[in-house]
Order: sequence, then structure tokens, then C-alpha cells
Amino acid sequence: MRTCILSAIALAILSGSVVAQEQHAKSDQLADTTIPPQVWNVLRSDVLIVKTVRELPEAVRTALAKSLHQDRLEMGDHEHVVKSRCDDCVIFRLIFGGISPDGCFVHYSAIGFGPIFNIIVFDTAGQKGPRPIWAARGARSDGLDELRSLIAEGKFHSYPQQQSPHR
Repeated sequence: MRTCILSAIALAILSGSVVAQEQHAKSDQLADTTIPPQVWNVLRSDVLIVKTVRELPEAVRTALAKSLHQDRLEMGDHEHVVKSRCDDCVIFRLIFGGISPDGCFVHYSAIGFGPIFNIIVFDTAGQKGPRPIWAARGARSDGLDELRSLIAEGKFHSYPQQQSPHR
């Protein structure tokens, strides 16, 4: 009986903690402290949203291709329709991207057995050009506010440093 009471108390405390974390995330505060502050600077600053690959800065497109192990970037735009057989089939499709004073991010899908949703964030302030500072797999988002919330709620999981974002 005593064990049941202690278990119930522990469950109540844990449940309250989860609810508090969800409310914390929904209030646009950082719930996941494992995400580097530099990434949050890119995502939380004034962001120009882009819906086509050509709207991304050329240096970011080059860095993105390198991150995806491509010689040149092969990514379809937001509206690109993927068919079962086509001459212009793409594996990667831009959902949307963002350009901010602190960097650039690309939210895209990769086609596998089903769609896989990724984000990669670049630091664009370096003299050697854009470099990836965070890559993660998670949920699809159709807008910046939703993307911020999904990341804060822990719906994106970072890739290990040595792993490619599309595998």
C-alpha cells in the first residue's frame, strides 16, 4: 500500500513537470537547453522567410550541397511535386528557409520510405563562408512560429556531429 502511494505521488510530480515543460515551451521560452544559443539567435531574430531554393544565398546553397554530399545542390522548391517516375525527381524538397542577421536555416524534407523532415542551421558570419552549426530531424512545420515551438518542445532531435543530416 505504501509503495502504491509513493508511486502515485511520484507520477503526479512527473506529470506536473511535463505539463510545466510544455507550457514553458509554448510561451516561446527555451525548453531544450542542448540546442546551442547561436542556433536560437538565428531562429529568434528577424527572419526573412524564403520558399524557393534560389532565394537562399548562393554561399548557403553551396554549403547545403556539401552538407548533403552533393556536388551541386539538387533540391526542389516548396511547390515541387514528387511523382513516382519523373525526369526531374528530387530527393530533397525545401519546405521553407529563413535568412537572419545571425545566419540562415533550411527546413526541408527528404524522401525515403516516407517523408523525413530536417532542419539545418548555418552560421553565415564567418570569413570562410557559411558553416553548419546544427542539424536535426523532426516534424514538418509550415511556418516559423510553429517551427520555433516544435524545436522548443523537443520535437526535433539533433544529429550526432559525425552523422550526415540525410541518413
